[in-house]
Amino acid sequence: MSKSLKILIACGGTGGHLFPGIAVAETLRARGHQVMLLISEKKVDSEASAKYRYLNFKTVPAIAKPPTLSPRMVPFLWKLYGRPDNAKKSFVNSAQTPSSAWADSLRCRRFMLGISWA
Repeated sequence: MSKSLKILIACGGTGGHLFPGIAVAETLRARGHQVMLLISEKKVDSEASAKYRYLNFKTVPAIAKPPTLSPRMVPFLWKLYGRPDNAKKSFVNSAQTPSSAWADSLRCRRFMLGISWA
């Protein structure tokens, strides 16, 4: 077997996202990987996660994305990326390589959410 990985799956909010995430997590877990599923605070997520006690769930606050051309997009992006200079740094970093930018983003988001692996 190859090296065990720690995998983070963001899948909460609706059943259409949650249950495929759970299926993927079960398969990865069966292959020996450590999996954490990020779910919203919605009732559908809490009820479904209760049925899968052997999986590792972390509840995080959800931010609903407004329509792309909506004036509400500005505060959404502000909340998501913070100040404009932070958004610029994220954009510039993503021009490096997709994998390194993704890894940097994941480390940043994991830090922001206070997620820790046991």
